[in-house]
Amino acid sequence: MSPQFNLPVYLDCNASNPIEPRVLQAILEAYGALQGNAGSPHLHGQNAKSAVHHARDQIGRVVNAKRHEVYFTSGATESNNLAILGLAEHGRKTGKMHIVSSAIEHKAVLEPLQRLQSMGFEVSLIEPQRDGCVSSQKMIDSMRTDTLLVSLMHVNNETGMIQPIDQVAQGALDRDVWMHVDAAQGFGRDIQRLQHPGIGSISISGHKIFGPQGIGALMVRRNRERCPALSPILFGGGQELGLRSGTLAVPLIVGFGMAAEIALSENSQREQSCKQIGAVVQAWAQSLGATIHGQSENRLDHVLNLSIPGWDADDLLESVKDYVSISDGAACTSVCATASHVLAAMGIPEPQLSSAVRLSWCHLTDLQALTAALAAVSKIIRDRTDRTDRTDRTDRTDRTDRTDRTDRTDRTDQTDRTDRTDRTDRTDRTDRTDQTDRTDRTDRTDRTDRTDRTDRTDRTDRTDRTDQTDQTDRTDRTDRTDRTDRTDRT
Repeated sequence: MSPQFNLPVYLDCNASNPIEPRVLQAILEAYGALQGNAGSPHLHGQNAKSAVHHARDQIGRVVNAKRHEVYFTSGATESNNLAILGLAEHGRKTGKMHIVSSAIEHKAVLEPLQRLQSMGFEVSLIEPQRDGCVSSQKMIDSMRTDTLLVSLMHVNNETGMIQPIDQVAQGALDRDVWMHVDAAQGFGRDIQRLQHPGIGSISISGHKIFGPQGIGALMVRRNRERCPALSPILFGGGQELGLRSGTLAVPLIVGFGMAAEIALSENSQREQSCKQIGAVVQAWAQSLGATIHGQSENRLDHVLNLSIPGWDADDLLESVKDYVSISDGAACTSVCATASHVLAAMGIPEPQLSSAVRLSWCHLTDLQALTAALAAVSKIIRDRTDRTDRTDRTDRTDRTDRTDRTDRTDRTDQTDRTDRTDRTDRTDRTDRTDQTDRTDRTDRTDRTDRTDRTDRTDRTDRTDRTDQTDQTDRTDRTDRTDRTDRTDRT
């Protein structure tokens, strides 16, 4: 832990908001004053029941729902399961076995849908656009006569992108299709859209609106004949009109109700505070060259999903944990070493996909502490970037040196090969010269031999001619002598 920070600045409000101090006070008072079970007929029980009904009114008022349309659960995950799996029996009876939803839903919706698929239901998941929003027209066009349910989240938990639930709700209303909305991230923030009469059921959680953890609700509008029959998925006790068994957590429900009332009455002030903080965070992200996932026009002001160049999400979370508490996506699935299914569906490529982190704040975030923490985080990021740049330059220099050495070696090798070639050429020329010399000598020898033979022949011929002359001379002398002798005898 850095000495100038007692605790990191909390920037994971989408996972769970800090509790509003007035809500905490109301919960503590309820634990002291409301000791009875809301299902008991005596005075203590009736006091608890009265507090629960008051909380139903407070929560229902946010979305124009009536008291009897608010069913308390342990949180939005249970509410989603009840809203989806609770329709299975009705779907089988009516022959409506088709469901439309989106590929960016929370796992608390996607996994119950997978369960229905295994039971024979057909599920059409609509992919989002690159900006993180689902096309309302594609959702509407996917509805059929056998469509049992269309389910679309209000605000995406990873990107903060507001989905077109009001447009889809109108399409569902026109086609007599039941619509469910997972509003865990948008309830108490984006008020108007959730009040559309085409929305049949809504899931919410207390801790997402600065209330306590462990309490939530499913709101089911029952003022229309087309409301399908929901079947319970928990049994034993018959609480909540038989739809959700279990003893009501009265102090938590009291806190939940107060949190909803404050969220409605102070919505504008909270929004302005989040905008002010968001401008600081956005400027900080841009100064680091971060890529922001999701268009700002359709994004709530308290969340930013981004990727910082050169940083893996796990490395970044570990490096900045002494200064800020951030996440790499949904807290419910952060234990899984997989990339965000939301960003993947949006078409975010690697390495941005594996480097994405989520920052989410609220009206209770201390802006001064946040500014100091972000400055410290910037230094960590830039210091590592500088080291990486120096390492890259060193690597490039090393590669250049190796290339130069290789070039010099290549040139040396070429020179050596040239020298060897020159020596070979000289040797070849010498060999050819030697051969020529030997040929010349042989030719001269041959000519000498021929000359010698000619000389010997000439001498022989001369000798022969001399011999012949000598013989002729001797014959002539003999003949003269013979004639002289004959003359003398005569």
